[in-house]
Amino acid sequence: MRRKLFKVTVLLAIISLFSTLTLGGFSEATGAEVRPKLKTLRVALYSAPRTFDPVNYRDINTQNVIRLMGGGLKDDTPDTDYIYTVAESISEIKPFTARIKIRKGITFHNGDPVTADDVIFTYKRMVEPGGMEGKTSPRASLLPIDSVEKVDDYTIIAKLSEPFSVLERRWFHWEVMPKKYFEKVGLQEYLKHPIGCGPFKFVQGDLNTEIVLERYDGFYGGAAETPGKVERIPAVDRVIVKYIPEATTRVAALLAGEVDIIQQVPIDMVDMLKANPNIKVVSTGSNSMTALYLNPHIPPFNDVRVRQAVGYAINFELIVKHLFKGEAVNLNGRPLLETYRSHPAYGIFNRTPPLEYSPQKGKGIT
Repeated sequence: MRRKLFKVTVLLAIISLFSTLTLGGFSEATGAEVRPKLKTLRVALYSAPRTFDPVNYRDINTQNVIRLMGGGLKDDTPDTDYIYTVAESISEIKPFTARIKIRKGITFHNGDPVTADDVIFTYKRMVEPGGMEGKTSPRASLLPIDSVEKVDDYTIIAKLSEPFSVLERRWFHWEVMPKKYFEKVGLQEYLKHPIGCGPFKFVQGDLNTEIVLERYDGFYGGAAETPGKVERIPAVDRVIVKYIPEATTRVAALLAGEVDIIQQVPIDMVDMLKANPNIKVVSTGSNSMTALYLNPHIPPFNDVRVRQAVGYAINFELIVKHLFKGEAVNLNGRPLLETYRSHPAYGIFNRTPPLEYSPQKGKGIT
């Protein structure tokens, strides 16, 4: 079965004005009271962030919150481009070896400068086995790096375990931690009072109800290529992140003006929100995906013709049109014919067109 990339995000009408706030990839909707001069932005998440530790998570909403407070070597933009942020440059100096230059003038929320020591400290917690206080980070597999060494306060040499081109789109996973502060206060105190080098600093709150963040006046401004035009970065004074797990409750909070952005809008509510003149709904791409996998190692699916017949029998366009209200796209590729699982993001299926809907063809090959 072809995999379908969901396009079910409803975004803030002026999200580009707040270029430091990225909540792409999930359903979101925004109330009309949001204006460019808004001082506080209230966001309702469908799942609670799990931690403030930048290396101890693997879910999108934890990442959304941590990225408001922190920064990686690179960042990804809404159009899936990747721009340098904490890193000034990352270059291949020889096969399986990269030089990382850290941007000067960046500080953590306590005023300490971001240096190579902080990047190396983050690497060791994230990538090395047992580097996370005896445990291995769930993010370890995101960076195929064998080791890093310090050249000077703003230069690092990284030994890669995979080709440089493989890492080109992965450096943004590296959200830099404050080595000096972390070693001074310890893990538990850090989790109570996290700091980073991002646009917003932690003020108060907890993971399961509400988190209050305020703009960090010492923020370096991010990459010059960051999309959006604002008078200042960040463009708002405060971000309040709420956890509202029930979808209809999130929609009700939006309609009541209690929040400005919501995530994971149910498909059957999108038309209703679009009809409301006080709400702007915008669809965007997502890394969410539904897929049908058949076990190719047991009968009858060990016969590729059977798997192909299943593919011909499914009307993907009809599913997108009626089940997903047009808020999805069919992906290229023929995963049912493969004997292993993969993800379209890595390009494995981009070379082949999807199977067409043709029950007659399906009957003819079995």
